[in-house]
Amino acid sequence: RDKSVLVLAEGAFDYLSFYQENYAVLSMAGGTFSKKQTKHILQIAKNFDKVLLTFDNDKSGGQFTVSMAKKLFSYHIPFIVSRPP
Repeated sequence: RDKSVLVLAEGAFDYLSFYQENYAVLSMAGGTFSKKQTKHILQIAKNFDKVLLTFDNDKSGGQFTVSMAKKLFSYHIPFIVSRPP
């Protein structure tokens, strides 16, 4: 797996798409990560050059993108936001 980018995706199909392209990817089930999951994700993310946030282009996806971006920023973890059409 590519260790330069960690992809955070929403849903199984997004997960599988990135996984097939050899990316390290984590995906949420149920629309959000729990506090415990978020803590683990932040620890994992420190091992990558950057994190790609690619959640659905809807209201909840937008809110979750902002929430995760704030957390990554507070931990000084570089990230990129990708909003699918």
